[in-house]
Amino acid sequence: MNEKPASPPLATGGVGIGAGVASVIGVGLFVTSLANSKVLGLLPLQFVLKNQLGLGPEALAWFTTLALAPWYGKPLAGLLTDAWPIFGTRRRHYLMLAGLVGAALWLGLAFVPRTYVGLLAAAVAINVAVVVASTVTGAILVEVSQRHHATGRLSGLRNAVDFAAVIVAGPLSGFLATRALGVTAATGAILMLALVPAALAYREPARAPAEPRRLARELRALFSSRAMWGTAAVTLLVTVTPGFQTPLFYVQTGQLGFSGQLIGNLGLVGGIAAMVASLAYLPLCRRVPLRGLLYAGIAAGAAGVLPFLFYRSPASAVAITAAAGFLGTLAILPLFDLAARAAPAGLEGLGYAVVAFVMNLGIGASDVLGAWLYARFGLTFRELVAVNAGTTLLALAVVPLLPRALVAAREQEPA
Repeated sequence: MNEKPASPPLATGGVGIGAGVASVIGVGLFVTSLANSKVLGLLPLQFVLKNQLGLGPEALAWFTTLALAPWYGKPLAGLLTDAWPIFGTRRRHYLMLAGLVGAALWLGLAFVPRTYVGLLAAAVAINVAVVVASTVTGAILVEVSQRHHATGRLSGLRNAVDFAAVIVAGPLSGFLATRALGVTAATGAILMLALVPAALAYREPARAPAEPRRLARELRALFSSRAMWGTAAVTLLVTVTPGFQTPLFYVQTGQLGFSGQLIGNLGLVGGIAAMVASLAYLPLCRRVPLRGLLYAGIAAGAAGVLPFLFYRSPASAVAITAAAGFLGTLAILPLFDLAARAAPAGLEGLGYAVVAFVMNLGIGASDVLGAWLYARFGLTFRELVAVNAGTTLLALAVVPLLPRALVAAREQEPA
């Protein structure tokens, strides 16, 4: 990659980027992490679906997975913003448009029929707008991190912002779950509108649409890249393990009698632990080669779910959620670092989105698979936890197959 002079350092992990770039990345990550149906709308929608519509664990897991379907189209959004600028920019105007449309769609949630199909259609539409905004933000992050040789530090800061959103989302979603759905709708709309001033502050040079032959060459290179396929494989294996998030919700609300506010507050605990792990990654990525971080992260991810075997009370839930948040984040961060390194110049949005697509596919399939084993095959919650930990370790087999140039160096060392 070409080295460019850095602007004066900003307080972003020592990475020298301008204030407008820092603003658009920070606001974009925070809003897209919070203002989607999986985070802000999760508990409010779960309580409506469970208590008003009477859905069981498997149906609830399917609702969540189908609502997240737009996230599986993230590569298409990446290709769109990389190759076809609107109003002369690849990022700025897409972000503004996504903010305005997303705000309108969130407001629409207050008026849809309280039926499975109505709520699902609203959740899908909201996520389409959030996906476009998230893809644009990711593309800007990759461009900046490659330019400044800071894929690890900006990935750590990315996760820190993500989990700042989780910290807010925990108690906020718990509060919203006890209010009319229209309050959730208005909150989501306000958040999406915050993207507009952030985009206005971002200065981006004008771009012409990609020349078709050059674009075709870049696409062939991307999809024949060992780096991209290896990154996708290890990401899928880490995330596709049989999950237990939906069964956990039924354990919390059924067996243990947790309130919506308590469940939301547990999200706050997990978010704080994950933010601490994200900040701890900033010096680690400059001292340990990425290969070592991948091995350690996968092992940490497996270890982080085992305490759920002892999930029996509010006190144990707090401690276990904190441990899982910290160790699980250390499992995911090297994957984001790897994805930022592997994304090719010129197709930053698409390359990063391909890995995000694989991650979302794995997470969605994980939840459905776990709920299916729980509801249809009678696996207990603790059996699911043990299966999840064991299958996570399978990803260790893929790490040696990754290109040496991609994983052998510490951050800021030449690849």
